[in-house]
Amino acid sequence: MLAQYADHDPDRQRAFLDALRGVVAPGEASPAHLAYLEDRVRVQAGQPQLYGIQLRHELYLMCGNIDATFAELRGKGAEVARDVFDQGWGLLAAIRLPDSSEFPIYQPQHPSPPSTLTGRTHLAAVRRH
Repeated sequence: MLAQYADHDPDRQRAFLDALRGVVAPGEASPAHLAYLEDRVRVQAGQPQLYGIQLRHELYLMCGNIDATFAELRGKGAEVARDVFDQGWGLLAAIRLPDSSEFPIYQPQHPSPPSTLTGRTHLAAVRRH
């Protein structure tokens, strides 16, 4: 199942998928492994899953004042991936992580449950690279 996590090499993933298809039919490999890899390759290609096995979760840094939070992140050397934009339900922005992925920042524009948000987010973990 190493091919399952070879997202950095989609051509190799597709080659493994083709090979796996050939050995599942005669019973030489598990259909479950084929389902996992089939969905993984489809997700990587931006296609809908066949089996719904590959779950995707997104984590947002929620703040009370996105402009202040974003300014503080920039001041700490964070690279901007997406500037602040209005989604209607909230303001979004994103910083770039060292692996080139994005980490979104979110300020809700809808009623939220009571929280300890004061317009400032603790950013002690953000450091310059």
